[in-house]
Amino acid sequence: MNTPIEHKLIILYFMDKMDVAMTESSILKVCYYENAWIEYVDCISTLHTLEENGFLFRVIHEKISYYSITPTGRDCISNFYTRLPSTTRIAIANFIKENRLSIRRKQEYSTSYQLNPDRSYTVILKIIDPTNPTRITMDLRFVVPNKDTAKKVAEKWLNSAPSVYSSVYQQLVE
Repeated sequence: MNTPIEHKLIILYFMDKMDVAMTESSILKVCYYENAWIEYVDCISTLHTLEENGFLFRVIHEKISYYSITPTGRDCISNFYTRLPSTTRIAIANFIKENRLSIRRKQEYSTSYQLNPDRSYTVILKIIDPTNPTRITMDLRFVVPNKDTAKKVAEKWLNSAPSVYSSVYQQLVE
């Protein structure tokens, strides 16, 4: 069982190593559901405490909370990371090494779809700036004939977003 100080250090260490703004749900998924480093309630309260004390910065964009580590948070973890057990540091580092790309993709490439009055669907595909989640790099919307097609487009977006963006950028900007 970790102490409240270790909870703070786990989140700060994770956020420092990820080096990208993270949604609250992504932090909970990693720290509680996937790894059980911190209990659910402790994770929520620790996030809020770290924010209140200036170690994390929270931005709300489109009703979603994004957390980033502040310079004060980076200073704190650089001074006190040794108080975090080495086994926990190694577990966090290994998890990030194995999952960084998929976590970042889920953070940076957003997708949704909505039903239109004519029973078609509008698919909304976004690329979100990883350093500033309120800044949208690309927002692509188009209409598809049905929900199955909307789901397929949404599923493909995570893997194709970089090449779609590159292609559009080259065609329109360069």
